[in-house]
Amino acid sequence: MEEAAQLRSKYQHFRVLIMGRANAGKTTILKAVCGTREAPQVYNQRGRRIRAKQSILSPTSWRGIHNIEYELRFRSNPGFVFHDSRGFEAGATEELDKVRDFINKRAAERSVDKQLHAIWFCIPTDQEARMLTAAELDFFQRCDTGKVPVIVIFTKFDSLDSKAYQELRYDGLKHSEAQERASRRADEDFKRDHLSRILEQKYPPKGDLCVRNMHEAAGHEEVIKQTVAELLKKTSDSLDTDALKLLLATVQSNNVELCMTNLVNNGHITASAQEALESGVFLPGKNFDQFIWHVGVSYPYLWVNLESRGNTYTWIENKAFSSRSLWSKSQLLDNIATNLAAYLPILNQGLPPHLQVLHLGASAAICCGVLCWKRVGIIGADDFQRMFEHYENSGAGARVRAALRKAFDDVGPHNTMDGSAKLLQIILDHKDIGM
Repeated sequence: MEEAAQLRSKYQHFRVLIMGRANAGKTTILKAVCGTREAPQVYNQRGRRIRAKQSILSPTSWRGIHNIEYELRFRSNPGFVFHDSRGFEAGATEELDKVRDFINKRAAERSVDKQLHAIWFCIPTDQEARMLTAAELDFFQRCDTGKVPVIVIFTKFDSLDSKAYQELRYDGLKHSEAQERASRRADEDFKRDHLSRILEQKYPPKGDLCVRNMHEAAGHEEVIKQTVAELLKKTSDSLDTDALKLLLATVQSNNVELCMTNLVNNGHITASAQEALESGVFLPGKNFDQFIWHVGVSYPYLWVNLESRGNTYTWIENKAFSSRSLWSKSQLLDNIATNLAAYLPILNQGLPPHLQVLHLGASAAICCGVLCWKRVGIIGADDFQRMFEHYENSGAGARVRAALRKAFDDVGPHNTMDGSAKLLQIILDHKDIGM
């Protein structure tokens, strides 16, 4: 946990450059990610707040004084720091040069907190004649972003759904059939005619995302939530270090599925299960405590913003992590491990050692996820014990054990990509246990 403390002392913000032309939907994307309808606060290079009558992302505001160095922060989620680059209009090479200089400058920063971590490139799809400008393609051909991944976001994709629907109706399909097949037709046409042009460039994006129904929040809340989760997952998958993946999960700590994904993908659960399969022994000695540690560190909300107060621990929002906090002292960790050890006979329910390990990992992931989602005011080891009791009493434990028996045999190997994928799917399928 000391390593986690050192990481958190270096990483305070996740820094994103958002790019795109006017009306590309940049403001909509950022507000959705930060869960707000308010405009961002803008700060100059000296950290002084700049005020304007309109959002800096507005196409009609800040003309003449736009600066890619300005930081955009939302009060709803100050862990993110955004920079905005204007779109590459036809024939305008100056903005591309500014972006390249900005990326290179941030790459040379010695302070990790000031480095650029990801680029989100928004391209609107509601004008097929200008779907991809020559300047946008030039970015992917000429701009080497190094270790900074680029995720291209195709916004207003529902306009292509409408076009596909009209084409299907013209082909003679009934309204219901055309409506059902329109999205798939739009996806296929887009990948063939447009996405392929970007992917064949010298520096293609690390990921891409098609965004629908983001312009109207009312009635599309679930779609927006899923879009944000997918964007963050693609961003996380494209990062080249576990530290940055952890940072992203930290600043977007209400994304429980991202925490679950990072936990499973770090491979510790399946590797421990494989060891138990080969040895026939369930997490001997200190392995049990280390196992619990690996689960806890994947849920930053459980340790980044906590401060010890006797035997209970209170959420402290927006406070720098201190090495003297509860996790470095291991007080809460020791109490959780002790309580869980006593509860293992109930969790195990006759499972062989390797499935016991997988079930402990799955149940811990689910219970930690619920605690993160609920964000209770005070937490102690007793809260974890009550969560595990609810997990069993709700029937979730029996369902997860049955799913594990079906998905994993007694032969293995379990420490494979396929093993991690199966475990993650079981966790996601059973994460909603109520409370």
